[in-house]
Amino acid sequence: MTAPRFSPPNQADEPLVRALHSFVPRDTRDAITLKRMLSLAQAVSTPFDRMTFPAHFTASGLVISPCGEWVCLGYHKKLGAWLQFGGHADQGENDPFRIACRETREESGISHLRSFPHSPVPLDLDIHTIPPYGNIPEHEHYDIRYLFIASPDRAPTCRPEEHHQVRWFSRHELRALNLDQSLQRSIARAFTLITAQRMNDKR
Repeated sequence: MTAPRFSPPNQADEPLVRALHSFVPRDTRDAITLKRMLSLAQAVSTPFDRMTFPAHFTASGLVISPCGEWVCLGYHKKLGAWLQFGGHADQGENDPFRIACRETREESGISHLRSFPHSPVPLDLDIHTIPPYGNIPEHEHYDIRYLFIASPDRAPTCRPEEHHQVRWFSRHELRALNLDQSLQRSIARAFTLITAQRMNDKR
């Protein structure tokens, strides 16, 4: 197992720290998660490097229709579950929003995505454990999640190396998927934000 490489905060990691500071905690869980993420972001020199153990940052995107009635998910091969899109940074990337945007476009096959809100702030923060795989030990992903809007008539495409299937689900269909609790929380937050925006637009 590779030990984390510690260093003082530096200019290269500013987009990460800035993104974390833009997140507004909604409850105690959020506050604790944010504190842990800020601590890691300011303690390691390579926070997005997938070989930084026992924890490193990832970024992901939740894709929802403008009406808030449809969610696009992929059935992840390694983890065996329906999940939002996202993952590790490419070499040299240090901006979680840009990482989430690239990963979401690549994995969903939907190129026309709009961030919500227009000036992107994280929708949710989540820390979860990734089981060992091959020569990669068990470790934690510090995942920064963003919300993207896309029309449900945009047909997603599947990358066979990543997913068994990628598709849109209605709100009703989501109930039968037995989704991960953290994903359920992120989806609920997205629905709340979109509903509030639609109400404001009607005023």
